[in-house]
Amino acid sequence: KHVQSEALVVRSLLACDGFSKCPRLQRFTEQSCLQALQVLHFERALFPSTLQPYGRRAVGMPSAALREQDYDVVAFQELVKSTFFDRHHLARYMKFIEGLRAMGFAHDVCGPQPTSSFVLLDGGIAIFSRHPFVCSSEHYWCKQASWDSLAAKGIVHALIEIMPGHSATTQHTDHSSNHTDGELVPSMPSPVLQPARLHVFTLHAQASHAGWHDTAGADKYYGVRLSQMQQLAAVIKSEAADGE
Repeated sequence: KHVQSEALVVRSLLACDGFSKCPRLQRFTEQSCLQALQVLHFERALFPSTLQPYGRRAVGMPSAALREQDYDVVAFQELVKSTFFDRHHLARYMKFIEGLRAMGFAHDVCGPQPTSSFVLLDGGIAIFSRHPFVCSSEHYWCKQASWDSLAAKGIVHALIEIMPGHSATTQHTDHSSNHTDGELVPSMPSPVLQPARLHVFTLHAQASHAGWHDTAGADKYYGVRLSQMQQLAAVIKSEAADGE
């Protein structure tokens, strides 16, 4: 899903009653509105083909989408690296990451990483950015069910520092427009905008398995997802307590 996140953030802030009382929110809109932030969300990015038939075919899909737009941030689900049953998967994964690097996505956080030998796959959740990270974190789900328990699924977070556009940061003095009694009066220099910071979260929640894959039942999956959303709320409250 492609969203103009800057526009969404601004609309949300303007609708907030406390906007005028929050200097951090005002500073974010004043600085980052000058530069639209292009964000791409992509699921089923690169999954071991032994487990899913789309694993091999999906390799080129995110790359093609990224080339269509000048994205700043891209979030992936099922960008799985660790596997022991598909000997060609790691080579495909590394080639995919090299492609992202070549397109300028120099900053990333990937995970969560398995915390037990019984967890066969990493979380496959990632954030890649052209803008630098101030910090990042990974959060493993406290509750999972059925086949999901074989992967270290959860939440990935990054605090991204968004640099203002080049034209917005350039100072200049215009001597041609202001005249007083035949004398040139320098214009005031444009203000230097500081980088804005933005918290980005992406996640992969509990799946609803059907048919012979269903080992726990719909009610169980619903309950686990509800618990995961409560955990997500707690993570956002903790990680974004700075108000950025």
